[in-house]
Amino acid sequence: FFWNFFFGEMKKEVNEKVPKKELFAICVALIAHGFNLIQLFSYAGFLVIHFGLGDRNSAGYYVGNLAAVFMFARIFTSIPIGYFSDRYGRKPIFYISLISIAVCSIGFGLSRSYTAALTFRAISGLFNGILIVSKTVISEICTRKTEPVGMTTISLSTNLSLLVAPGLAGILYNKGIFGSEKEYPQLLPNLLTSLISLI
Repeated sequence: FFWNFFFGEMKKEVNEKVPKKELFAICVALIAHGFNLIQLFSYAGFLVIHFGLGDRNSAGYYVGNLAAVFMFARIFTSIPIGYFSDRYGRKPIFYISLISIAVCSIGFGLSRSYTAALTFRAISGLFNGILIVSKTVISEICTRKTEPVGMTTISLSTNLSLLVAPGLAGILYNKGIFGSEKEYPQLLPNLLTSLISLI
């Protein structure tokens, strides 16, 4: 239903086979990337205070660093990831990125200090090349007629994750398993991110 609702008419127009399985895989990877990038934003202030850094008036500085370090780390690896994908293929980039999301999300969820959380967030950014290679993959698996469907899928899945992730993370924050929320209030949102990346 979802696919036909959004892409049915477009598919009839192009009258060519759209690579649904490949597009679905890319969608899941982009959703995992979106969750990893933005789910933190709904509870970052509370988490910084939980770590014992500042109060409601001064936590913004630490929250800003925690949010920005992911994209800052990507500055140093974006071009090397592009070269790597050209030489060794796109699949290794997706696998490395998704594994890094899974591992670093669990590490972030189990962090007891601001430094540990910042470190896991930075490592996740360093090894995340999903967004870098996604558009290239679309241009390779789609024809010129079906490429608009692929590009629309990228935008749709990315925006969907950016819309849903903060809400779900806010609901799951400070809710734990067997009392884990006392030490690790951020664990459940990050477990969800990790699970999505392993699908």
